[in-house]
Amino acid sequence: MEGYPFKSINSLDMEPVASMYHNITIHYIRQTIYRKVIFTEPIAPFQCIDLGALGVGATGALTNIPNLEMYDGELGQWRWYPLDNAQVRLYLPSTGSKQDLKNIQPPIDPTIVSTNPSLNMTEFFVWQDNRPAVQAIAGLALNAVRIIAKGYRFMTLALYPHTWEEKQMVKRLASEKGMTGKLTLSQEKDLMEELVAERRVASVDVWASALGGSSVTRA
Repeated sequence: MEGYPFKSINSLDMEPVASMYHNITIHYIRQTIYRKVIFTEPIAPFQCIDLGALGVGATGALTNIPNLEMYDGELGQWRWYPLDNAQVRLYLPSTGSKQDLKNIQPPIDPTIVSTNPSLNMTEFFVWQDNRPAVQAIAGLALNAVRIIAKGYRFMTLALYPHTWEEKQMVKRLASEKGMTGKLTLSQEKDLMEELVAERRVASVDVWASALGGSSVTRA
């Protein structure tokens, strides 16, 4: 299995972005966090929040979704859709606009289930307790605005060499740096991070926060 974000082999599939003992590089705001997956499990579709009633044409308050928070050291991979007839904007974390275009932030509505059955266009990642938030817009009077989410949870540890190839790469880099003797766990972690950062060891890159166009410096 080759993991990468937004993967959709056919119209109904959702695959985990990484598997057991894969390396993962998590980009969160201005941080780059290198981890190794040690356990993963699927989370079946569930109602993660009900934003409550909305009047005709009303825009709801920006509301956090604590049910999509993860434990320390865990990453969540989520896809979602509104169950009720509302347009919903996503923020990650609550101050960061997802799908941020120059003149609009396109919302998601219930038609996404038919226009994008795999829901891969709704995919986002949550690192630890950095919860997402949503804001609903109602075209009709609604008694509820329920959000359905599904996905995968990943338990992770700091990077360490697991495969034979990774162990050989770490030994080689240590030798290049003149490091002798048995390496400490901290040294192995640092060497693995350098190998991943230089793309000498494979890792899956994911963004666990929004990246607005205005936040990018362009030449």
